Amino acid sequence: MNSRPSAHTLCLTVSICLALSGGSSLLAQDDKKAAAAPKTTFVDHVLPILENRCLNCHNPDEAKGGLDLSTFGATMTGGSGGEVVVAEDPGGSRLYTLMAHTETPKMPPEKPKSPDKEIEIIKNWIAGGLLETASSKARKSNKPKLDMNLLTTTGKPDVAAMPEHLILEPEVVTDRPNAVPALAHSPWAPIVAIAGQKQVLLYHSEDFDLLGVLPYPEGFPQSLNFSPNGSLLACGGGRGGKSGGVVVWDVKNGERVIEVGKEFDIVLGSDISADHRRVVMGGPGKNIKIWDTVTGEQVSMIKKHPDWMLTADISPDGVLFATGGRNSGLYVWETGSGLEFYTLKGHTKAVTDLAWRPDGNVMASVSEDGQAIIWEMNEGKQVKKWAAHGGGALAIDFSPDGQFIATAGRDKTVKIWKSDGTAVRTIAASPDIVMSVAFTHDSKRVISGDYTGEIKVWNVADGVELAKLDANPPSIDQQIAYSTKRIAEVRGQLPKLEEGIKVVSTELTNARNKLNEVNKAAADAAGKKAAMENLVKMLEGQAKTFTGQIAAAKTVLTQKQADAKTKTDAYNNQVKAQAAAKAEVTKWTAEFQKADAAAKQAAANLAAAKAEAEKPLLDANSQKALNDAAAKVAAADAAKKQSDAKVAQLKAADDAANVKLAAAAKAKTDAAAKLATAPEPEKPAAQNALNAATQAYQVAQNAKNGTAKALADARAVQ
Repeated sequence: MNSRPSAHTLCLTVSICLALSGGSSLLAQDDKKAAAAPKTTFVDHVLPILENRCLNCHNPDEAKGGLDLSTFGATMTGGSGGEVVVAEDPGGSRLYTLMAHTETPKMPPEKPKSPDKEIEIIKNWIAGGLLETASSKARKSNKPKLDMNLLTTTGKPDVAAMPEHLILEPEVVTDRPNAVPALAHSPWAPIVAIAGQKQVLLYHSEDFDLLGVLPYPEGFPQSLNFSPNGSLLACGGGRGGKSGGVVVWDVKNGERVIEVGKEFDIVLGSDISADHRRVVMGGPGKNIKIWDTVTGEQVSMIKKHPDWMLTADISPDGVLFATGGRNSGLYVWETGSGLEFYTLKGHTKAVTDLAWRPDGNVMASVSEDGQAIIWEMNEGKQVKKWAAHGGGALAIDFSPDGQFIATAGRDKTVKIWKSDGTAVRTIAASPDIVMSVAFTHDSKRVISGDYTGEIKVWNVADGVELAKLDANPPSIDQQIAYSTKRIAEVRGQLPKLEEGIKVVSTELTNARNKLNEVNKAAADAAGKKAAMENLVKMLEGQAKTFTGQIAAAKTVLTQKQADAKTKTDAYNNQVKAQAAAKAEVTKWTAEFQKADAAAKQAAANLAAAKAEAEKPLLDANSQKALNDAAAKVAAADAAKKQSDAKVAQLKAADDAANVKLAAAAKAKTDAAAKLATAPEPEKPAAQNALNAATQAYQVAQNAKNGTAKALADARAVQ
């Protein structure tokens, strides 16, 4: 968590410590120089120039254009065209611009331009607050210091504004933090603005460092809003029952660029338009006021709320703005004209906060009645209403991607909802009332502020707490003291840490050597594994080859064994016959001749049998018959395939005929329906269309009958 000064702050304060000895003297010297700088006054510096250059035409006796420059009071009064000098604004002062020849008519007329030194004196006098004498009090400009380059439109900037070198010294440091009535987050950069006591704090919402402090001596900020492009931060506030207004800072350099409103009570709700030309504000005075930031003038005052106006929010495109009041009133207005656009009825108690979806088409509101309501801006109707927080809902915000809504309330929780109001999760955010809530620019985090001044950062995806931000940061002196103490503590621990580093270094070296050995062994093993894998692949290939050869050899061997068996059987038969013959010879010697003749005859019979065995199995006629039969079978197979193809072709034709018949039937039905409903003048044409459809249907029916019959005949032949 971020309860102590961050690493960024620690480094900064250490640097400050190291530079204090020389830096403090430089600061003192700068203060002395500033104090010693001469003041440019009317009596001592400006009047001598006017007497020499202008009083011939602009004196009490001859005041051309009604302008008398002979005295300080007359100069402040101006001429018939209005004031000629504006405090702190040389560019808006005609006395300067006419003398510098940047406007016409050029002064003095028909004479060379006054020396640059004199013109510079006039410029410095105006910029310094129009001092009459050295003891006079400088006047302040009553118009905003708005750079016209700041006027812009909606949309993501090329480079998101980030604070650069803002002061880090808090204006106020108290024993305990104040409640956090307002939070705002830049739509494009990781900056969260936090309302404090006589100050607005800017924190980095990703590394949680303090980025800067914006002094607000006017009192207590109550409303914070970044402009849609993130370059400006508007703050409404003041002192209850005494004063109020709106201040706008340039986020990048922390300079005040707009100050509008001279209220006699605190401003509770305010916002700045997308083009930076309008500021809306209101509070206990009940009236809604619209200010032009370029002219610094109030352009509209709307009397609608019968009770305090509590909140105001301008749509992202600047076209509309909404206000909510303590009597449950909720209204939408046109920003340009101040005319009422919608009266939205749905809440029964004070409307406490408003938020627009980034596209500007949907607005959401919360109230002390505990309800949250989503409104669409096409017709001003409720889209969804639901009970958000028991006891009252106090804050609401849309995520920049438009996917989620965050609410906070008196039940001490922050709740995340889908943009349609479906509940996502409830975060037990605080032991006290949660007063403010804001999404970060990437929609991944939500920040909450409570009544005790506790500010927490939450992860939207799982509701986990990521950090705490300090609403009451320590002064630079306190930060330096803390940093000095920590440096001393760290220095005291250095010897032990150095010894630990040596031990760890030795262990690291040993571990690295061991790792090198393991890596070498692993490399050797990998090489061996690769060689074995190649060997296995080779043996598998050879095995496949040998398996084929063995199978072929087995087949030959089987055939050889069968042939050998046949020959062996024949040989055994012959042996038996010879044995019988020998027995016969022995037994019947007398019949030798007869036996010999019988043997010869047997030999002749054997030769005949061999000749018979070598003859073909079939004679020529039988072989021819077999061949003819095979040819007929082949022809029958071909005919069957041709028949099957014909059936498939006819089936496709029949299917197509079915489709055409169905289409013709639908066309006929449609034509009949059209005839039934056709006006009288159109009935002849409709009847002709029905006749044509009927004929087409009959043609399709005939075609269908033909294909069906052909298909049936083909299947019968099959």
